[in-house]
Amino acid sequence: MRLIVPPPDPASEATPAETPRGEFDPITRHNVLVESFFSAFNGVYMGLAIFAAPVVAVTGVNASPLELTILVSAFPVGVFFGPLWADLGRRWGMQKLVTQMAFWANIPLFMI
Repeated sequence: MRLIVPPPDPASEATPAETPRGEFDPITRHNVLVESFFSAFNGVYMGLAIFAAPVVAVTGVNASPLELTILVSAFPVGVFFGPLWADLGRRWGMQKLVTQMAFWANIPLFMI
């Protein structure tokens, strides 16, 4: 998806000292609005995925109670690893971290 942002009009562009308190320039206002909609709809999508995953696991692959427990607890427990990934990203660099994670996560899929 490509965002189309109109170029700022130099005549109407105000310096930060001239911008009234609490108001944003048009580009920032547009970006905040688009990001807000994205976050809201992404939250709805993830919520539906979290609710649908156990149903799909039971009906699709006949998951056992242990497998369902792991699946249901994986989403909230994964939140606790966020600070660890952020620290590792600061030490390694985000590009190296993302590349390594993508590589090692996909090797088992390639083997299958």
